[in-house]
Amino acid sequence: MRDAAVRVRGGMPGGAGVVALLWAAQVRPSARLDALFATAAHLTGLLAGYGVLVLSS
Repeated sequence: MRDAAVRVRGGMPGGAGVVALLWAAQVRPSARLDALFATAAHLTGLLAGYGVLVLSS
């Protein structure tokens, strides 16, 4: 039981990295401040959703 928990705990940063990479693949660079905040909000929302999935497993 403990080994499974350690594996899940070790895989969480990898999953968050995959989410961030998928976000980075579709984001368009912009110098506008409002676009910067919007893309940061999108990334944090994706990571929050991933966190909810991790907590429910």
